[in-house]
Amino acid sequence: MEMSQQQTQSVSLPRSLRKRKKGSDMTNMFQRTCRLEISVPTQIVHVVGTELKVIVDRCAPPQSKSFSIKCGPNVHYKVTPPAGDRNAAPYPLTPNSVLIVTMDAVSETANDSKLSVRYYGEKTESLGDAVLHLTAVEISLDADADRDGVVEKNNPNKGSWKWGPKGHGAVLLVNCDSETTYKKTLDSEVDEISKVSDLQDMSKMILRTNGPAELPEGYKLTMHISQTTSENVRVFRPRTNAKKDDVWKHKLLKLFLKDYIMVVGTDTLTQEVPYLGGKTELAVFVEGLRSPDKDFDGLVTINLSLLEPCGKVSEPATRGRNMTKVVQDFLWAQKVQEPIALYSDWLVVGHVDEFMTFVPAPDRKKFRLLLASPDAGYKVFKSLQNNGHGKAEMFPGLPEAISVNEILSDKKLQAENRYVQNCIDWNRDVLKKELGLDDEDIIDLPILFKVLEEKTGPRAVAYYPDMVNMIVLGDKLGVPKPFGPKVNGRCALETEVCSLLEPLGLKCTFIDDLAPYHKLLGEVHCGSNVLREPSPFKWWNLEL
Repeated sequence: MEMSQQQTQSVSLPRSLRKRKKGSDMTNMFQRTCRLEISVPTQIVHVVGTELKVIVDRCAPPQSKSFSIKCGPNVHYKVTPPAGDRNAAPYPLTPNSVLIVTMDAVSETANDSKLSVRYYGEKTESLGDAVLHLTAVEISLDADADRDGVVEKNNPNKGSWKWGPKGHGAVLLVNCDSETTYKKTLDSEVDEISKVSDLQDMSKMILRTNGPAELPEGYKLTMHISQTTSENVRVFRPRTNAKKDDVWKHKLLKLFLKDYIMVVGTDTLTQEVPYLGGKTELAVFVEGLRSPDKDFDGLVTINLSLLEPCGKVSEPATRGRNMTKVVQDFLWAQKVQEPIALYSDWLVVGHVDEFMTFVPAPDRKKFRLLLASPDAGYKVFKSLQNNGHGKAEMFPGLPEAISVNEILSDKKLQAENRYVQNCIDWNRDVLKKELGLDDEDIIDLPILFKVLEEKTGPRAVAYYPDMVNMIVLGDKLGVPKPFGPKVNGRCALETEVCSLLEPLGLKCTFIDDLAPYHKLLGEVHCGSNVLREPSPFKWWNLEL
């Protein structure tokens, strides 16, 4: 049994498939991308022991040339790439400027720490401030990873499993006995815990938290498992914690424990768990439902996440758009190139090609990851406005025409794109971790989205043709034509994309798919296919 706790959605795969990590740098602590906004304070709950990564250039006002930083005593930061002169203030602003933020002590109250970034123009005039309010907490989901009967805190081996007397990782037995006296039924086939003795057939986990009495509004702890894991385990927790001086309740709990509820398991992939405030521990119990077999290697992973208050970013639907088990099993069975679970349920269509794709490159890893970026989109529009093109129109000459000024004054659209950027950033962090990518391996394309109210909740679609949803033909790219504002007779969005991709030796051809595909929630990639020559390498002969 593997354990995991992160600030974002964790991705859990069978250990036999985790070959990728051997070739990538996995020594750094977990990083989460954080966005700032000028004049609008950002609130973040930070887990001690992790890092916040702020891409400083993202929210910089047009004409920004440098920036400075101020922070409280519990907040620590470093700037990369480092300035030539460490005493230089302010720091020079570049497209690669990144701020790494850490905290080493928990907060006494919510939002009691602060970091601010001030941007300056060419003559060091102040252009605006971005403020980050921070709440630091400690969170640990622990199991008996060294198999000594004690559930210690943050055992370094709790996230992996190794067989044998010198192995590590918690052991979980199948609950295959019966606590009932009459009408014998396996406990694993009963939906509830009926007797105290049933807990002795389960493995104990402890959720440890340390922090302020309450989390800031909107934040919550969530336990979640994969669909495959839900068929093999269930996790229970007490509905309430009985006080020792409550004698009668204490006695009742010993006799009859219907106060224990299932957190995750059959038909329940995710559920909130209580944050109790202060320095507390909550015992939970893991029940094994199935022994290892030809289609189950016996390894399960249970995840704990601290969610941002941005909708349903990290909550996979129980019976929603999860990939069917037969397809998952087929992909994982290939073993050579394991799948990566990404979150796309925030989209109306729900396909990953709506926010990401890969293109070839002559250097580094021989490819670049392209990500849709509302922040990059707003940066283009703000630059147009700042340079006197505020009246230039999106969709020029079409009924949908709207000026740059109108787009930038739409507060609802801005809020929707903040939500979308958070969703994309969560996937960005997963891809960086699983593929071993650096920021230099990622290119942000300027794309805005709009959010529609669906029956199942808010979901997003591209505001204009989604350029990342392109077709890649070697070094030639078929890119959806965005119909952006024109400057000197050329689309500003096309100009920006070409400036990002042409230095890699790529040629962009912009294709008008507005009527036949974009308005029907598709793009060039959706309406085309490519016949590719397979690799001559016989991957199935690879020794693992």
